[in-house]
Amino acid sequence: MKRKHYSVPLFFIALFLILGCVRGIQAKAATTIMPAAGNANLKAIDISHYDVPQDSNGNYLYSEINWPTLSNNVNVIYIKATEGCTITDQFYQQYAASAKSVHISYGFYHYFRPNASLSVDKQQADYFFNAIKDIGFDCVPVLDVEESSPTPTSPSLSKSQLDNAVEAFADEFKSKSGLDIMIYSFPSFVNEYFDSSLSHYKLWIADWTSSGPIQNSIWSSWDMWQNSDDATVAGMPDIVDSDVATSNVFLSTPSGKTWIDSPSGTESPGNITVSGWAISHYGVSRVDIYVDGKDVGSVPSAKFSQRPDVETAFAGGGYYEPSNSGYNYTIPDGTLLGGTHVVTVAEIDDRGNAVWSASQKFTLNMPNPQICLDQPNGTYTNNISVSGWAISHYGISRADIYVDGKVIGSVPGSSFTARTDIEQKFGSAGYNDLNQSGFSYVIPNEALAGGTHTVQVAAIDNSGHAVWSAAKKITLNVPKPQINLDAPNGSYTGNIAVSGWAISHFGVSRVDVYVDGKNTASVPVSSFTTRSDVERIFGTLGYNDLAQSGFSYMIPSENLAGGTHIVQVAELDNKGNAVWSATKKFTVVVPSEKINLDTPSGNYAGNITVSGWAISHFGVSRVDIYVDGTCMASVPASAFIARTDVESIFVSKGYSDLAQSGFVYTIPQGELAMGIHSVRVAEIDNGGHVLWSSQNNFQIVS
Repeated sequence: MKRKHYSVPLFFIALFLILGCVRGIQAKAATTIMPAAGNANLKAIDISHYDVPQDSNGNYLYSEINWPTLSNNVNVIYIKATEGCTITDQFYQQYAASAKSVHISYGFYHYFRPNASLSVDKQQADYFFNAIKDIGFDCVPVLDVEESSPTPTSPSLSKSQLDNAVEAFADEFKSKSGLDIMIYSFPSFVNEYFDSSLSHYKLWIADWTSSGPIQNSIWSSWDMWQNSDDATVAGMPDIVDSDVATSNVFLSTPSGKTWIDSPSGTESPGNITVSGWAISHYGVSRVDIYVDGKDVGSVPSAKFSQRPDVETAFAGGGYYEPSNSGYNYTIPDGTLLGGTHVVTVAEIDDRGNAVWSASQKFTLNMPNPQICLDQPNGTYTNNISVSGWAISHYGISRADIYVDGKVIGSVPGSSFTARTDIEQKFGSAGYNDLNQSGFSYVIPNEALAGGTHTVQVAAIDNSGHAVWSAAKKITLNVPKPQINLDAPNGSYTGNIAVSGWAISHFGVSRVDVYVDGKNTASVPVSSFTTRSDVERIFGTLGYNDLAQSGFSYMIPSENLAGGTHIVQVAELDNKGNAVWSATKKFTVVVPSEKINLDTPSGNYAGNITVSGWAISHFGVSRVDIYVDGTCMASVPASAFIARTDVESIFVSKGYSDLAQSGFVYTIPQGELAMGIHSVRVAEIDNGGHVLWSSQNNFQIVS
């Protein structure tokens, strides 16, 4: 792995080269390839700040790494974090944050400077742990052991001293983190310095060959193999160490945790503070605050605060930045009503996973809004008075008046009046504006239709809370709108006359004419005519405009197909009330549309002629040619040809344009594939009616 290079005397450089040659000879002499300790299907690299280029001032350029591209080419990144007791890689935190942002699993390694003094080895373990404990790594922490002395100029430790140094580091790190390390080294170093006491640790072996790492004297298999120190990997700006890893390098991922500290117990009126902490292996993106199941707000992680207690409890446990895990959210005064509430917090991590806190109950100690509807009651023939009172801790903004579920007016709080009875009853209960708690509103008689109605009032306080009164029923004694449909009746061969009368206490605005459920026309009241018979019957019953209560409308015969139809009329009065007439059936006597498909049928080797005839009482607009269910063409009526045979048969039966009833369309040779095809023709007449021919089948043989 790449590390800082020390200035070394030439003697030691020569010695290093000689040892390297010896190791190379040993590697060539060994022929046994060491197997993986699992399915080695993970691509990995290991990096430090030395793996990015420098600018002209010698500064390393972290930004040269293309992290999105790198995420498509590697599964795992090991990052150098520390070396010895004093060196920290300048980019290890940025590397980790970037890897996390593109969902690359990552871990850290420590470059070991073994020391005969075990306390120094333990200090290195503490130094490594403190550097990475809050970064939420995914992979087993690694001890990089490839030196046998504290510095290049120091004497080498003996085999037993070096093994003791490794064990001291590993034991100290586990005592702080609860995790075993993985050891990185290369075969010749393992054979020379390690003994079997280290074999229970996972192994990351460095052997830059294409066939696989050679067998060593301690481990029988590897968990990760560094196979090159000069690999080109898309996303990295320079050559880099490349590796192959098994899934043994992964740590188990701890579950996210979310906790609510407050509120709890009883809260006084005012702002309510929701506080606690949230941690995740992947890092927390935000927490969402829910009160009584409703999302009331969010706290982004950028606004989180320090929680040393959480850091102490979870440091090294695989969580990302547990030290900065505290959240606070203020629910503004007026958001909640008095009484018991349930608060829950959802932690959303950087990968979109949600972790919910336990629910916590608290009580807001203040009175809730109240309302009472005193009137109306009973039966009314004129205007209706609505009155009552409404109170709230926050003061009342307005009272909305509803009749039959529809708001018809509002009374602002500034128009409320004194209610000394209410002030006396609730004077010490914590309500505001008790001296002005009464409301009143007059519903004009003409605003409602006669009959039974339901009145209800909603009081809206100054914090937006609504409280509803009980509903009251009243009866308005005015005549109901009435309508009668006199015609049509029976059978028609020409235009169809629709007529009748309509009356309302509020005056009629219009009548809408419906035929077969479709709104065909409207007749405004300005077109109504005199109906003395209606005026005579209803003259003293409270209806308006009786002198002009008759309506009529003519439906052109060509607008309807032959057969039975249903007509109905809707009266709309000046207050928007609607009343429907009974339905009437009538018959339009017109001949039904007809269509015949003469050709094609049989076998064809050239052009295919589609021909036939189509007739309608309303005149034909076009025919559409369908082959194998797909519309291939249309033939407009203007292109129709004479069919004297059709004209002679239907000449006296009420059809239009019989002189030109034939259609012809040619499908060019080669337009259709060989084989059997189906053809149908749809007639569309000038009334928009559609009639389909029967289906003909034909075959193209060449």
